[in-house]
Amino acid sequence: MLNLLRTPETTPSFKPTHIDVQVKQLPRNSTQLPEMTFGFKGGKEITLEVGKRQMKIGDVIEEVSRIGRVIEREQSLKEN
Repeated sequence: MLNLLRTPETTPSFKPTHIDVQVKQLPRNSTQLPEMTFGFKGGKEITLEVGKRQMKIGDVIEEVSRIGRVIEREQSLKEN
């Protein structure tokens, strides 16, 4: 998973697995449920409602990896 989390400078341009992770910390007394937004190379973006789904970090890693594999598969099918 860590090899997916790279900056644009360290990821070759032909790799479809670049992930842009942006973090916004909520105040401790916030009533807003936490969510995470991931932007993948190629313009695809997903938002995981981690609070609503009660996701742990392992669940997030698994879900982002799964989506990354799907995007990579789509990209490889387009190239063939």
